[in-house]
Amino acid sequence: MGGPVGGGWYLISGGIADIVKKQGSDLNIKVIPGGGLVNPPRVASKDADIGMSLTVPAEMAMIGDDPYKKKYEDIRAIAFGFNETFYQVVAKKDFPLNTFEEIFEKNYPAKIATPGLQTMGGFTVKKLIESVGSSVDKLKANGGAHYQANHSKQADLVRDGQADMIMTLLQLPAPTLLEVSTVRDLKFLPLSKETIDKVVKAYGYGRGVISKDTYKNIPLEKDLPTLTMASGLIVNKDVPEEVVYNFTKTLFENADKVRKIHPSMKTFIPENIVKAKHRGNIKLHPGAERYFKEKGYDYK
Repeated sequence: MGGPVGGGWYLISGGIADIVKKQGSDLNIKVIPGGGLVNPPRVASKDADIGMSLTVPAEMAMIGDDPYKKKYEDIRAIAFGFNETFYQVVAKKDFPLNTFEEIFEKNYPAKIATPGLQTMGGFTVKKLIESVGSSVDKLKANGGAHYQANHSKQADLVRDGQADMIMTLLQLPAPTLLEVSTVRDLKFLPLSKETIDKVVKAYGYGRGVISKDTYKNIPLEKDLPTLTMASGLIVNKDVPEEVVYNFTKTLFENADKVRKIHPSMKTFIPENIVKAKHRGNIKLHPGAERYFKEKGYDYK
């Protein structure tokens, strides 16, 4: 399972599938759309064998914490730490406000395009808005709008002027923002340190920085602090050890090819992945654990 069509995860999942197939694997791999929140329960329920995931929703699913209503304990990790996803709030350049918090302090009727609330990006939107004492319903009551859409549609909404801004959780650079920035002048709306601190404390997000040089067409005067999570792959605990071992081995021993799939995967360096920060506490699948031990990697 990847992410929504048009997003980085969907492209990365397709690229990984191609690499595994081209290495002579007899695995029958089909990439299907998913999302940060739906992938953990679907993998745990065997609707999919393997899925892209983020540390925070995988751990919340395991223990049955918000937004999940029950525990999904059959999740195991292949590895986390492939790259980081960054929360990005970007508005049209002529949007009259300059920070995320101002929208709610001034009850401004902003028209916001986000991933669906069933995705991790959408869940983070909800929690960010709650952290400043507001809600999506209050935004709408003030004359604003909330469009839930896949990444391609979010781009359309801002490009066509129906939405003022995009709030999304994606790798850097985000394809959606790259696309819109070619036809619209855009600017970042920073999150305050107070907002970041609240969400980190409540939900275990990591802290990251969007480099000022990330987007050629979306200027930043300096690096921008934001929320982040490590991404990786999860697998159902009942997938045979040999299958996961071979999959993990193929993936890690073709790291040079993996790095070419998407710009965000340039950090796919095995030696760094096994000691990455914000990797979470999901137990390794025995097949992945066997591979790491065989290679002498101290993945804990």
